[in-house]
Amino acid sequence: MSEGQSRFSGLRDSVLGDGGEGVPVPPSRTDRGGRSGRRRGRPPGKRSNPDYVQLTCYVREENLDDAKEALMQEKRVTGRKRDVSDVIDSLLAFYAERGDPWDVAGGKNIR
Repeated sequence: MSEGQSRFSGLRDSVLGDGGEGVPVPPSRTDRGGRSGRRRGRPPGKRSNPDYVQLTCYVREENLDDAKEALMQEKRVTGRKRDVSDVIDSLLAFYAERGDPWDVAGGKNIR
């Protein structure tokens, strides 16, 4: 091997042919199966949605456990699958629009 050439120097010519013009274009994913625009795998979630931000907060463990249990019961009864972040998002939207849910419901505010 000469000093100016690496052991991969002939690879480019063998891939591109004698012309050496341009870069080879890999086949597109739409060529197989004709499914254009569809991606494989899981659908995008909240993490990749720019409308959502991550929130870290402290809640009482008992309240979180009760909320998770209520969500599982809701799923069994209605078939609607929601998670804790959906409940928190709903509560925040309610709070921003109408105020403290306890005050609106006429309940005693427990803090």
